[in-house]
Amino acid sequence: DSRTEILGLLWGSILFVRPGSVVVIGVAAVAFAAFALLFNKELKVLLFSRTIASATGVHETFVYALFLALAGILLAVNLPLVGGLMIFSLITNPAAAAYQICRGHRAVVVASTLFGVLSAVGGFIASYYLNLPTGACIVLTSTLLFALAALSRTLARRTD
Repeated sequence: DSRTEILGLLWGSILFVRPGSVVVIGVAAVAFAAFALLFNKELKVLLFSRTIASATGVHETFVYALFLALAGILLAVNLPLVGGLMIFSLITNPAAAAYQICRGHRAVVVASTLFGVLSAVGGFIASYYLNLPTGACIVLTSTLLFALAALSRTLARRTD
């Protein structure tokens, strides 16, 4: 049924994953991690400003194209397993929450990683105890973390 396949792409389904897909996901993850380690400085300046990256001698077109290609591959191979809504949620919410409460690139990266892990673990636990879909619980947990971070920043501004 096509409706089931569409819902599977939105929410993800373990049933859509083939054994070969697991290998592809692992290889893509390792390639992206290696890229992030090798081009760490270039990525920092490039994601801050492409103009500054170009002015400082970074081959911004090459690095940016490689970043987009690897990110696209990671998204494409994870879409059937994780689902589009959860991928979008886990890309944006932890980073946005970290940006609300942290200053500095390193602090934001560490906090967003921790918020992503907390969202996944919290969503799994909530799913287990409340007998609800795991993907939806993870999305709601990451959204709740972002809301709490935004509220925290708002309250901190009021006290200043």
